[in-house]
Amino acid sequence: MGCTSNIKHLAIIRFWYEGNAFSPVPADAEMFRAREWLSGSAARDFYHGTNIETAAVEGLVEDNPEIQASYIFCAAAYPAGPMVSGLFNKIMSYVEEGLSGQEWDGVYVSLHGSSVTADTENPELALLQSIRHKVGTIPIAVTFDLHANIDPDIGHLADIIVGYKTYPHVDMLETGEKALALLGRRMKGEINPETLIVPAGFAPTSFNMQTASGPMAGILDEVRSSEIEYGFYDVSAFGGFVYADSPQTGAAITLCSEKGHASSAKEINRLARNFLVQAENFDVNLPSPDFVLKALTKELANNNPAPVVILEPSDNIFSGGGADTPGLLRAAIDIGFGFPTLFAFFWDPDIAAQAHQAGIGAMFDCAFGGKLTDIFGQPVLVSAKVERLTNGRFINLGPMEKGLTVDLGQTAVMMVGKVSIIVTSRNIPVNDKAYFELHDFNPADFTVTYVKAKNHFRAAFSDAFNRIIEVETPGPASSNLMTLPFKNVSEDMLFPQTLIKSASPEDADAIAALHTASWRIFYKDILPKNYLDNEIENERREYWQQKLSNLPQGDLVLITRSGGALTGFIWLARNADPDYDAMIEALHVHSRMQGKGIGTRLIADAVQRLLTGGVKSVCLRVFDANQQAVDFYQRLGGVADQRGFDYFAGANAPDTRIGWRDLNYLISMCGDD
Repeated sequence: MGCTSNIKHLAIIRFWYEGNAFSPVPADAEMFRAREWLSGSAARDFYHGTNIETAAVEGLVEDNPEIQASYIFCAAAYPAGPMVSGLFNKIMSYVEEGLSGQEWDGVYVSLHGSSVTADTENPELALLQSIRHKVGTIPIAVTFDLHANIDPDIGHLADIIVGYKTYPHVDMLETGEKALALLGRRMKGEINPETLIVPAGFAPTSFNMQTASGPMAGILDEVRSSEIEYGFYDVSAFGGFVYADSPQTGAAITLCSEKGHASSAKEINRLARNFLVQAENFDVNLPSPDFVLKALTKELANNNPAPVVILEPSDNIFSGGGADTPGLLRAAIDIGFGFPTLFAFFWDPDIAAQAHQAGIGAMFDCAFGGKLTDIFGQPVLVSAKVERLTNGRFINLGPMEKGLTVDLGQTAVMMVGKVSIIVTSRNIPVNDKAYFELHDFNPADFTVTYVKAKNHFRAAFSDAFNRIIEVETPGPASSNLMTLPFKNVSEDMLFPQTLIKSASPEDADAIAALHTASWRIFYKDILPKNYLDNEIENERREYWQQKLSNLPQGDLVLITRSGGALTGFIWLARNADPDYDAMIEALHVHSRMQGKGIGTRLIADAVQRLLTGGVKSVCLRVFDANQQAVDFYQRLGGVADQRGFDYFAGANAPDTRIGWRDLNYLISMCGDD
């Protein structure tokens, strides 16, 4: 029930946290206190002059003197793992306590939308339910990060929802201003808004979610046009945050309009369907560090322009990384560039403290990475020299989170050969030029810089480097969703569509890995144990690197990808058998994706391409002991017409040739399988 005086009382609440279910770093109260754990005038003063969404409250109050804003409780932390038990309940109790004893006319809630806790399945929904219970029917406006996982039930609790429209997120303040302006109008009785939420039906990674170009840019153009055409108050597209692995994880559309708007339901469903159509365009294929660094070595030898930055997004802090995975550093040291390079960073308070105690110039043994967990790799053991020391404090220059005070704790720069490695005492992302200025570095002065970061890095540094290259390493925010143990997000959400395309040399390592895994499953009783246990990984990697670097004329290698993972591949060779025009040399589908029609899609696509090239017949050879494969090909109408033996890796196993003389028939059978 609202107040009866002329003063309008507005409650401000903030719970901004993004959780990665696979991160080895649980989020505790200290992480929140190190960033935002505020209420009252302390919160107001903290947000003054920043471009965080809660800073917009100040402008609303200045323009509307009758509104009196009270900062109930504001908590935020940098992304990490699930919040420790009891912490979210403590935050919610502070909010409930702050709302008690006062009648309110409106509530503004700043949420990230992708939190994960140890003891609450859907924290944002629980918080909004609690707020609604405390304040009754008064209007509630909520802002969300573009990566929010939004439960449709939130639409019954929030009158107004507005989401970020940029990634990197440089419109936080504008998002807050828009939501608060709508809330102000609602508090004056000028409008009567409601919000609808419709999931898009898939859960993409955020690698290809930048809003300046790509599929997300197209989606946002469409929602803007819809908002303008129909006069909606706001339409937002959310990519979700897949690494939260919560039941509500996934992309969604929200639409805020006047209550009862005739077009809102039909339009939001149309937008959600169009979002799903774009699912395959969010897939990425990141190269390995070894592939990139070897190619870069050749380019630099030819005096190609620098500087270049290589990003390690699998350990990106804004995706919940712990700045502890060793993959990129190991590759950087192994390549051994003969010129200075810069690496940012490792979160290791012990090394930072030891460096401060030892002083500049001291040298001691260090273990970089692999300390929080060795799941993503063993530590890199080296001897390092203390190059620089700082107190870790600076103020963001922006554009993202401009004006925010940052405290890294004690930091050190450790020199390993020609690599300068920044080490910090707190796990805070590298997304601002002030981060490097603190350490007296200008990354543009280095030929190669390595950073644990992803898309947010581009906001401040897109013009500082000749190229920004992302690589794939093992980590809690890997682009390859097959590598992570999801529990709550279905495979249909993670891998909604499979994109077929021609393989490139960059796909060699992924093809080799799938080839290896498949042979270990299906050939365990056919090929020698020593080969499968010890030799196959390097042998297949070298084989496919060579094959794709120099693919014979007429050969065809196609792959399917989804969720950042290689889900299958097929290789066909011309003139490999004297009785047939072409031969299927290999067909393998990831074990988790079998039974979904990927194999038949690959065959049909490949054979259709061969038909276009004049091929009229195709065959393959299959081990007799691989009965599952024999049955599969015979279901597709293949005819066994020759017996023989396959000599490979010391094995001499009987096999059978299966062939098709009518390729149109084979394609039709693939459609029926």
